[in-house]
Amino acid sequence: MFKIKIGQFKRCLSLGILFFSGTGFDLLKVKGGLIIWLILLILLNFRNLQKIVFRDLLILVSLFFILLVFFYFKGAEIPYFLFVAITSSYIVLLNYRTSNASSKFTGDIFALLRFYMYLTLVHILFLFIGQSLFQHTYVNVYYRQIGYILWYIDSGGPSFFNRFRLCALAWEPGIWQMYLNMNLLLMFYFKRKLKEILLSIIAIIFTFSTTGIILMLFVIVAYFLYIRSIKNIKAMIIPGLILLSLSTLIIDNVNDKLKGRGATSSMVRFGDFTLGLKMLERSPLIGEDPKSTLNSSDKLIASVREKNWDDSLEGDKIGYLNAEILNGLFIFLLDFGLIVGGYLLYKTYCFNLFVDSKLKNLFICVIIITLMSEPISRTGFFFFFVLASIIINKKGEKESSFSVGYK
Repeated sequence: MFKIKIGQFKRCLSLGILFFSGTGFDLLKVKGGLIIWLILLILLNFRNLQKIVFRDLLILVSLFFILLVFFYFKGAEIPYFLFVAITSSYIVLLNYRTSNASSKFTGDIFALLRFYMYLTLVHILFLFIGQSLFQHTYVNVYYRQIGYILWYIDSGGPSFFNRFRLCALAWEPGIWQMYLNMNLLLMFYFKRKLKEILLSIIAIIFTFSTTGIILMLFVIVAYFLYIRSIKNIKAMIIPGLILLSLSTLIIDNVNDKLKGRGATSSMVRFGDFTLGLKMLERSPLIGEDPKSTLNSSDKLIASVREKNWDDSLEGDKIGYLNAEILNGLFIFLLDFGLIVGGYLLYKTYCFNLFVDSKLKNLFICVIIITLMSEPISRTGFFFFFVLASIIINKKGEKESSFSVGYK
């Protein structure tokens, strides 16, 4: 069971609010909703404001200034919401300006991700038994909900679930799977009970996210081959048997995304890679406006997308040609240019709130791989990992021994 103190609860709540403010479904249908989340984060972490130092302000102002100048020369609308997202991530990072930053963060993120896993399992349970007991209500053309607690989309899932896929607290199953794969990695790393590991795997599979399934396989293989030695490969037998038993479901999902009705989604993601490269080639120093790809009349954008499309697919070609770029990695580089953006991505790789560098490497890989298929680079969630190694200076600090706060 969870054993969590009030201080850790506030930190976990702050992380949850930060993550939801960027990757959650649009619950606050009001202009300036991010400001509301920022104010809430400030109130939750008001005492931490005394930890602000002048160097921090210089860093934040420099980032804001770079964005202002770059978007001015791009002739594009300035994304002021990015300033709010960056500030929100900074406010939450102040929680970890302590001598035991790694132990605090690891305990906090594990508790939050474990909660996400159990929330997912409740969603799955309702997909099996709750559809006949409770009325799914449409919030808009995309979301369905039960009691404003359980959230689904009604496309892309298997027929025995009425095509439902769960998105839980995220705007898209492809984002929610990221949190669940992070949780799976930590479950393996801290050698949790087999039952919890199996539940973690089941939670990921039932998002019916192609990226999530591929990432899950990556996490399992990378953990045993990279973090643990090949000698422990026997430990993969039971997870392997579960994956084998669900192989038909997994293969059908992947095939649908590659060749079936979901082909538009996969083509957008594959095509965005080529498109992002071409746009950066045209403007490497300051990048371009990612929003210019939506319903674009730009000859370069139209030409690249036309070449990438496969006419043998069942997908929506018009939707693909007019779609906004979704590759978060290239959105980030288009926002900041190759030099500044490349440096900030390097600092993301240097994330310093995990003691074990191998765990850090895999954790960041999960984020970056998801980033390449989901537009989450303009969020407080992502900037938390970008800014951590810049804001949190752990040089000379002593790390206390870490212990997960529950059994």
